[in-house]
Parts: sequence; C-alpha cells; structure tokens
Amino acid sequence: MTENIPFTTKANENRLAYAGAKPGAAKSTRAWGTPHHILEIAREVVGGNFYSTYLMGQREALAAALASGEPAMILTVNNTDARVHRDFLRHCDGGAYLTKRLAFLGDDGAPVKGNTRGSVLYLINTQQEHRRVLVEALERAGQKAGVFYKA
Repeated sequence: MTENIPFTTKANENRLAYAGAKPGAAKSTRAWGTPHHILEIAREVVGGNFYSTYLMGQREALAAALASGEPAMILTVNNTDARVHRDFLRHCDGGAYLTKRLAFLGDDGAPVKGNTRGSVLYLINTQQEHRRVLVEALERAGQKAGVFYKA
C-alpha cells in the first residue's frame, strides 16, 4: 500500500512515490525535481498516484504502482533495459513517449541542464478514460508526445 503523497519538487528520500530524484543521483550534486507540467498531468490523469524512476529503481516503481491497485503513472527514461521495458509494456495500459527531454528542476526551482535522455510516461491500472485524459492533458500542457495504448 502506498500513501497519498502531496506533489513537491523538493526531495524527500523517505517517501516512496516522491516525484523527483535523490540528491546526487544525477550527474550533478543538485536534486532534480519533476517539472511542474508533468506533475499536473499526473494529478489530472491518475489523481497523483505518481512514481518516478529518477528516484527509485525501475522495477521498484513498477512493483509499487501495481501493488497500489489504483490508477498510477510512472515516469522513466525511454532507453530502459530491454527486460525492464518489456515488463513495463506487459503491465501498462498505455502511455506516452515524450518528444523532448525534460528540464528537471533544481533546488532553487530553476531548470537544470544535463538530462541526456528522453522520458516515457506509463499508465498502470487505468481504463480507457484515463488514456483519453492523458492525451488532453498533454495537449493542454504543450507537451508533445507519441501516445500508445494497449489493444
């Protein structure tokens, strides 16, 4: 069971579903926080049940999202290990390959340069309505993405 985590861009390593990264996890020593528009998309689509593999391992994020039993969204890099990617695709209901690299936020709230990889949003435990809302939320946020659905 996961707790309902309020959205934040400040690192809290004691929170399983913190939407950001551990301090020092990236190339720089600054904490990377998830961009606000991604948090808003997650809030709108799945009500905030959001996991970021920029904080936790990919398998741990997938396991936590599945265990929650609630609609969830996972943010991860789009060049994940082939076996992990297969697991995400097996369990997801759809998602979006984001077309631009995300500008994560530093401690001061300013965008941090250095993210060299694209990102993917995976939807877990969702219905068709969640996928429709994802498309609308991405469009409103101006976030271009290749959206995919499970047949």
